[in-house]
Amino acid sequence: GNVIVTNGEIRIRQGGVLEVDDGYIHMSHGGRLIVDGGVFVATNKFKYLSVAYGKPYINSDHPVFEILSGEAFIKYSKNVSAGMPLQINNNASLKMSGGVLTLDSDDKSYNLLDFTKNSDQDHVMELSGNSVLKILSGGATFGRGISTLKDNASIALPE
Repeated sequence: GNVIVTNGEIRIRQGGVLEVDDGYIHMSHGGRLIVDGGVFVATNKFKYLSVAYGKPYINSDHPVFEILSGEAFIKYSKNVSAGMPLQINNNASLKMSGGVLTLDSDDKSYNLLDFTKNSDQDHVMELSGNSVLKILSGGATFGRGISTLKDNASIALPE
């Protein structure tokens, strides 16, 4: 099914698992998806995780996909998935202070991550601590906005 989070949060704590194998998750107006020691998995016919699709958000109401620790895995499957698997747009952000976010695709030419609909001043991606963003296969469009890597954070791209 489809999940829309507005002015609230989904928090996946240690030992917890949220698995989505169909539909989409949309974070808007202060919505937050937080992986806090648990596991988030989106595969099969998963359409997309949209963080702030629509109008630009301001101040504290901007949506966030945040990984404090634990793992998030998003897989695009050609001919069954639809849409961009991970969209971070309109003043929303991806924040990681630990843990691993893995993006994968069975179509090497497919774009898995999109940051293109942001302003130049937006902090759209902040990676710190020992966090790792892994793109196993497929591409990413970082586009506009500010991306910050500090501490031991890293981005691993396909070879």
